[in-house]
Amino acid sequence: MRSSRFIKLALALSFLVSAQVSHADVLKRKKPKPAATAQLPLPTRVDTPTQVRPLETVRELTIMAYNVLNLKTHVGFFERAPEGNFLRKSGPEDKPNYQVQGVVRAIKDVNPDIAIFAEIEGVETLAEFNRQYLDGAYTTHIVRGNDGRGIEVGLIVKKDLPLTFTFESYRDVTWQDPAIRRKQPLFSRDLPTLIIRRANQPTGPPALIVMGNHGKSKRNRSGDFESTIWRTAQYVGMASIIDDYRARFGEDVPMIVGGDFNTDITDGKEMGPIHERLLDVFDIVGLTGQSRVTHSYFPPGGPVDYQQVDAIFISEILKPNVLSASVYRYKDGNGNELPLPRSFNERQKNPSDHYPVVLKLKTSRIFPEAFGIPVP
Repeated sequence: MRSSRFIKLALALSFLVSAQVSHADVLKRKKPKPAATAQLPLPTRVDTPTQVRPLETVRELTIMAYNVLNLKTHVGFFERAPEGNFLRKSGPEDKPNYQVQGVVRAIKDVNPDIAIFAEIEGVETLAEFNRQYLDGAYTTHIVRGNDGRGIEVGLIVKKDLPLTFTFESYRDVTWQDPAIRRKQPLFSRDLPTLIIRRANQPTGPPALIVMGNHGKSKRNRSGDFESTIWRTAQYVGMASIIDDYRARFGEDVPMIVGGDFNTDITDGKEMGPIHERLLDVFDIVGLTGQSRVTHSYFPPGGPVDYQQVDAIFISEILKPNVLSASVYRYKDGNGNELPLPRSFNERQKNPSDHYPVVLKLKTSRIFPEAFGIPVP
């Protein structure tokens, strides 16, 4: 059953690209149901909470989506060969300590209960970073993805939350890529997903589904300007996976999708399938202008381009639970927010070329006991 559903997804994506039809045309058709996951071995290390917060005390959750530009080590510089493989041009280098500490400060300032990280340089790095810099306060969820440089997407969750997790990976979903005329992985990294349940209902319906994204970059490919065809296919595929979770667990299953989408969140045409299913939390709270900027691009000889390329999306059912949503800004030594970079050199001094997105969510749907709501 699972393999046949994967095939349906691959065929749908192949049709989308080869026929060059619009998102609207595709979404009017019967949506394919991809396999829920290719089952992958989970890490053998099991984190056991030393102290779990009582259900009655967890009244809100803080969610963070952050492209960290490598946690501890820059993986080196690569160039893409004509056949699509990465060729190493220089070796890895330790990330400057002040940048590492800047990432640590951002995470500790936000103090997320759940965080989605993009651009982690290897699977083991996330666990090491958690132990070394975050006092081992989190469980880490990550597997090896498809990036030829070893750039991964991972999630962390506070150990003291009364929750259980099922990890699902979509690294093995494939599509027929028209630019290179062969089948290859759809997700250029992975689409790691946590199905989260209450610890006292480990086999019940999910309390929350959290999905981490790092979309294909805008590097040109032969026959695919700014990799738009590939990125579009990724978000059509993601939309189909969202539909599949709703088919499995019910239309009102609470979902969060966060990360680096590598296109303008508001104007990127690739984002259509996601906007049709989920809500950008910045839209919910009415964030506008430079308050939404998460990345700055400095084209040679051109003006700076400020964009929102990072986001947290939620299902409609969670909209009433949004307490706040914002972009975290880096700070100077005195704790004052630094302005957006005005040059490439200024940007290079930041801990990352991206800013974290932060969502605070009331937990009345997840932990109704905290609000005196009877539990069914």
